[in-house]
Amino acid sequence: MRRKRRLKNEINVTPFVDVMLVLLIVFMISSSMMITGIVTDVPQTKSKGLNIKQKTLLIEIDREGNIYLEEDKIILDNLIKNLKLVYKRNKNIQIFLRGSDKANYGKVINIMSLLNEIGFEKISLITKPE
Repeated sequence: MRRKRRLKNEINVTPFVDVMLVLLIVFMISSSMMITGIVTDVPQTKSKGLNIKQKTLLIEIDREGNIYLEEDKIILDNLIKNLKLVYKRNKNIQIFLRGSDKANYGKVINIMSLLNEIGFEKISLITKPE
């Protein structure tokens, strides 16, 4: 005698829960990696923080001498072209210059000089408070 099998009308949620937990872990890990920026060892000072109420632009120089405009690595010639375009659009933009404490001091001064030649008047050096 053979018994007839009945279909189960219950939903097995175990595979669904497993997939959701894996996705949760993937999103948790990937969201922590989404924090962007260039890691530079900034010199420490005893200065106070700035009150920023206008548009800003960040230029960074790392210890190898690489230049970054915001978060994009850029060569000096392209930096100059981009800064001239920015200056045409907004002459009052605040420029923040961050140089690694291991960066070539001459390169930081060179960038400051170029900013001044283009016409930017609001240039600030970023340091790390003690």
